[in-house]
Amino acid sequence: MEGIDWGTVQGVTTAVLIVVYAGIFAWAWSPARRKAFAEAARAPLEEEAAAADGGRDHE
Repeated sequence: MEGIDWGTVQGVTTAVLIVVYAGIFAWAWSPARRKAFAEAARAPLEEEAAAADGGRDHE
């Protein structure tokens, strides 16, 4: 039995990482995530407004 073919190991690793990257990309850009990301993007602005108001809630 011969030693490990490191070229094959590198190729398989690269292929796995490409699939993982594509999966993360698809997850991040899926329409189901849009609302959660929009809320997360507004969070710092809402915290800043609350701090400027002295922490009072707007109702």
